[in-house]
Amino acid sequence: HKVAKASPVAEHGGHVHNHSSSHLCDAAPLRMSLSLRVLGDVSFLQAGAAIPCPSKRALWLAAWVHFKREPQSRATLAALFWPQRDAAKSLGSLRVALTKLPLELTESLDIGRDRIGVAAGVNVTVDAHRLDTATHDAASLERAVAAAVVVYRGALFAEVDASDDPAFADVLMPE
Repeated sequence: HKVAKASPVAEHGGHVHNHSSSHLCDAAPLRMSLSLRVLGDVSFLQAGAAIPCPSKRALWLAAWVHFKREPQSRATLAALFWPQRDAAKSLGSLRVALTKLPLELTESLDIGRDRIGVAAGVNVTVDAHRLDTATHDAASLERAVAAAVVVYRGALFAEVDASDDPAFADVLMPE
């Protein structure tokens, strides 16, 4: 099956939509591969090069969606990243944050009216998931420790300050 030609991102009524994933068939070809680092400072890499993002909060938003691996409601994301604002203002802040994402990250997301998830055909390798898999699949403690040393760069979303982002910091604790 072929992917329908459409602009990857279009703005409609204040909502950003990623049309590319909505036109994919069941066997979507891999169209993007990224690495996500959430252990230590958060960063996305493509072909080994960091993808710069002008907004930390926008970067964290994209990272959180990829880290969770399942679509997140806009309302939940807005409340998580802008808890001090009322619902309408936090949803507005979410829309603004989405516009600050670099094109590579916007295209990696399936941005819908009510939910934001990972776009079809996007492969994202997340360091925290690699660490979890490596330590659980290791045949011995020695291999588990060796795998952890290779992947571990610091605490999950280490740059999130609990005093500045208390709601997000609280959600990160059990993760």
